[in-house]
Amino acid sequence: MHIRRKPLAATCGLIAVTALWGYTFVVVKQAILQIPPLQFLALRFTLGAIVLLAAFPRSTIRGISKALGSSAAVGSALAVGYAFQTLGLRYTGATKSALITGLTVVMTPVLAVVVLKRKPSAVTVLAVAMSAAGLALLTIGPTVSFNLGDALTLVTALAFAAHIVLLGRYSPICDARQLAFGQIVFSTIAFALISLTLEDWVAPSTSEVWWALAVTGIGATAVAFLVMTWAQQFLSPTKTAIVVAMEPVFGTLAGYTILSERLSIVGWTGAALMFGAILFVTLRTETGRRDT
Repeated sequence: MHIRRKPLAATCGLIAVTALWGYTFVVVKQAILQIPPLQFLALRFTLGAIVLLAAFPRSTIRGISKALGSSAAVGSALAVGYAFQTLGLRYTGATKSALITGLTVVMTPVLAVVVLKRKPSAVTVLAVAMSAAGLALLTIGPTVSFNLGDALTLVTALAFAAHIVLLGRYSPICDARQLAFGQIVFSTIAFALISLTLEDWVAPSTSEVWWALAVTGIGATAVAFLVMTWAQQFLSPTKTAIVVAMEPVFGTLAGYTILSERLSIVGWTGAALMFGAILFVTLRTETGRRDT
């Protein structure tokens, strides 16, 4: 019974992480209006690495060499995803960015078949279809537009799908603390090098920027990727993507409460479908059945 509870705990942990990620669309959008986007990422991930190192000093340093190759692979996908997402936020809205990022749920099963040779079960396919339909309803509005920011964010969805699939490959054979720390360090180095080459750094000077760095660096990076890396020991990449597909819903809720944005009835119907897909997968996992 204890073993069966782990997938449920992993799902609940991922839901909490996804809610935090959804909230960060708003704070990051506000922060990168004041400092360069790649500099923001470099500072955010540096803070995340410091937090994990302080929390697990022995395990992260002693075992980092064991997870070096896997950290580089996972960190590469992570770095590409966040770079394109943050750059995209300069040209598109926070809510729209969250919605397009949600396409990760559609791309992950395809990559899982190609990379991991895992064929999803009928139950998982149904849950993905529910999530995709919900996402489509969420994106329906009075006008349809596609700009540079949307295109950049589309690359983000593909990169995050690759990140989930690669975690599905490496998290069962790596220590969660080491793999989480390794991918964050790799991303930090990539962001810092690119930002120092292409951007003129500015000192964070407002409470909005410092708050965004604190929330994203500590919560949405250090804690979130530790939880996600641990959770994928018990959840398949496709199931992980279904849970993470709730990010647009939480992002939209953040826009509703902070920016006074409103959803239509159709949009709320889409959100309900996505919640239903997660509930479906969670209950299925709790029975102890292994659906990929």
